[in-house]
Amino acid sequence: MAAVRSRSQAVQSDTQLLNGIQKHFPSATFNVQGGPQTTAQMVGVIQGRIGAAQAVLTAKAGYHSAVAVSDQLDAQTDAYVHDVRQGILLSSTSPEVLSDCGVAPRKPPRPLTAEQKVVRAAKAKATRLARGTMSAKKKASITGTVPATITVATDGSSGATPPATPPAAPATTNGSSTPHA
Repeated sequence: MAAVRSRSQAVQSDTQLLNGIQKHFPSATFNVQGGPQTTAQMVGVIQGRIGAAQAVLTAKAGYHSAVAVSDQLDAQTDAYVHDVRQGILLSSTSPEVLSDCGVAPRKPPRPLTAEQKVVRAAKAKATRLARGTMSAKKKASITGTVPATITVATDGSSGATPPATPPAAPATTNGSSTPHA
């Protein structure tokens, strides 16, 4: 049984055989597979074999190059194609349209169990407490106070000084725009 060799090794070996035959046996006749074969006939067969193997090597190199280009292009355009599919999902829910585009429809969300709903509510409440969030009415009732005077130091820092006297109480009104005592 012949040793396993690569195609490039076979081309190299066949080329060496061809060069040796042409150099040392330019006009000889050999008995090959039960019949006489001239050097020209042997050279033709071996050159055909070398040519076919080189074509395979060239095609293989081209194939590997094409695969590398395709892989690189896939990596560069994966996000784009994903966004196109998401756009189709957003623009149509028709199974026919989605099927024609090769996009699977979104699965409906699985309903939550009672335990999961309780956990979700507890987490929301804890988050609200941790963040200090409040309702719109509570937010509206909170106001900040601005000091009466602000001093600016020569080094660029600013400091607020508290007012010397407390601010006057707001005037009461009787429903009109004119304040009354």
